[in-house]
Amino acid sequence: MIRLTFMTDARRVIGASTPEGNARRFALLPPALPQVMARLYAAAAVAVGGRSLAGAAQPVLRESAKYILATEPDPAAAGELAHAELCTNHIELVERFRDSEEELNVIGGLTVLRMFLHHAARLDIAETSADVPGDLVFDDWVTAGFDVTVVDEWEGGRTLRASRPEGAAARNKRNAMALYDVMFNWDRPRDAARLFLGDRYTQHNPHVADGPAAFVDYFERMAGEYPGKRVTFKRALAEGNMVVLHCHQHWPGDHDYAGIDIFRFDDAGRVVEHWDVLQVMPERSANPNGMF
Repeated sequence: MIRLTFMTDARRVIGASTPEGNARRFALLPPALPQVMARLYAAAAVAVGGRSLAGAAQPVLRESAKYILATEPDPAAAGELAHAELCTNHIELVERFRDSEEELNVIGGLTVLRMFLHHAARLDIAETSADVPGDLVFDDWVTAGFDVTVVDEWEGGRTLRASRPEGAAARNKRNAMALYDVMFNWDRPRDAARLFLGDRYTQHNPHVADGPAAFVDYFERMAGEYPGKRVTFKRALAEGNMVVLHCHQHWPGDHDYAGIDIFRFDDAGRVVEHWDVLQVMPERSANPNGMF
């Protein structure tokens, strides 16, 4: 099981993009927060980004197995923490922990949280009641299909737990978003196909042929032609074996699109059919409501 642990405020700001900004932020956080976070951090195994090594060094995690996420091998980084191992491919951790009884607690900044969000079964969130400085917003989880409950309240904030609903429809919604995220945002269509597509995959987009191999070929080409492309999910609806995603697609050097993707799943929770419609984001509109 994968869970994410992070601190936010009501505006869903999780940090600052500079060390100076984080220093100002930490000075204004509630005094009770470190103890709250220590409880939430506790886990047998944790995954951290390079900027989160200090959090992973907390005493409560002294005996935890630690996976340091890096784009390139750097043995020196792992040497800073006991029980630490470098991981240059987060999909390896997804495959190991996603459907396992073993728990992986993900601690990190914006990039790391986004890496694991659509594979996570649970979020543990320390939410401060005061707005604190910062420019990194993590609100992707709001549309990801979690049920949120208040676990406890403490001076200066509260602890939230967000869990996945049970049932095939909720599982399919999670898998649709995970497929799209791995394929589009992380440029790993081969991993996405292996993890989430059925052996037979019927495609209705006229630019892509049927089958997992054609899916992989097309999106590997798109990854090369549009580095930095990104999709964000605005809405996700699931009923029976069908899932609909309402998406904002950003293609660097090209147009942005408002998209609707429709997926049909088999009984095992794998995508076996896909439809989509796309609309170029316009420069002007006859109404003030926006595309989303």
